[in-house]
Amino acid sequence: MNELRALSERRAELDHCAYCPKLCRHTCPVSEATGREALTPWGKMSVSFLAAGRVRPPDAALAEAAFACTGCGRCRDFCRDRNDVPGTLAVARRVVVAAGLAGPGVRALLERFHRDGSPVGALAGAPEASGAELASPPEVDAYFPGCTALVRERYDVLAAQGAGRALGLPLPLSRAAGLCCGYPLYAAGDHDAFARHARTVAAKLPAGGRLVVGDPGCAHTFRNLYPLFGVEPRCAITPLPEALAGGLPKARLRRPLPERAVWHDPCHLARSLDCTAAPRQILGQALAGFSEPLHAGAETLCAGGGGAVPWSMPAVAEAMARARAGELSAEAPLVVTACPTAKRALQRGGTRVRDLAAVVAAWLEVAPKDLPP
Repeated sequence: MNELRALSERRAELDHCAYCPKLCRHTCPVSEATGREALTPWGKMSVSFLAAGRVRPPDAALAEAAFACTGCGRCRDFCRDRNDVPGTLAVARRVVVAAGLAGPGVRALLERFHRDGSPVGALAGAPEASGAELASPPEVDAYFPGCTALVRERYDVLAAQGAGRALGLPLPLSRAAGLCCGYPLYAAGDHDAFARHARTVAAKLPAGGRLVVGDPGCAHTFRNLYPLFGVEPRCAITPLPEALAGGLPKARLRRPLPERAVWHDPCHLARSLDCTAAPRQILGQALAGFSEPLHAGAETLCAGGGGAVPWSMPAVAEAMARARAGELSAEAPLVVTACPTAKRALQRGGTRVRDLAAVVAAWLEVAPKDLPP
């Protein structure tokens, strides 16, 4: 099986974890939510280690272990040697899917994506239906909100465009905005389909200039995952908070909003994209004050929406969201984040959440009038 060969090529990463005395066991939000030793980074990598060495064939234990990972990267950042556990478990998912061992939730995710082109339903006409300003060819700078925001968080998409205009940053929707970046295919283990999809999307991205990306998961996919499959975006990938922070001098004399909030760092924004300063610069000007939770910056905790965990282990994803929402709510009654998936997970966890772009739009008095926030 080619997939097992690919997993065996990760032998250095697997050895590193299998022979480690579980020093990162506290870092995994999945194992913390379940309380199961088998789902610690050590446990998941040990099962993959046995499969890669053909000590045991791919089985249900490997399927559970491989899909019990949000891809948040927290274990990798805490590791002294930055061992790539998420990347290795992504390869293990390939093995699971090829062996026909994926659970019903993962199969449903793949079926939906292959049918609709995204995990949130068909995207045909979604950019036009959103009411957002569209880019006209040739694109130089353009905005890619991500399919979750485009379909389910239209207010935040329009707020981002309004905030951008007020800060001297036009954000017309990219012609690629009607396509999912493809990350769900990667997370669900169908890497051949992901590579094909990546080539299709990359061909529609601007040639030169920059793509301002609203969903950190999409920005991570474009910047870090596409190149792993030989696909290089032809433009610079810029997270939305970084772009908005660049326009702050235009709003220097504006009074902050009176509200106070707590900031939740999305996993990919803080770790994969190393974008922690920009959101804090924005909140420092836009709000009367904001606080940091115990787990912040590169040590942030996943809100439960990452990877395919909401599909493979929905009850665990909900438990993670409740735990993170509780930690954040203890700091302030309002949570601000910059990830549509995290926003929705934290709302389900029982806390009040606003998108960073919506906060900026309210501060600049350009918030959308025709949609509820």
